[in-house]
Amino acid sequence: MNAIPPSRRRFLRGSLAAGLAGAFP
Repeated sequence: MNAIPPSRRRFLRGSLAAGLAGAFP
């Protein structure tokens, strides 16, 4: 599972950023 589609990677990165933003309102 090393060849992850760019869309999925981008989604995961966006989700992480959203989580950080939520932690620091």
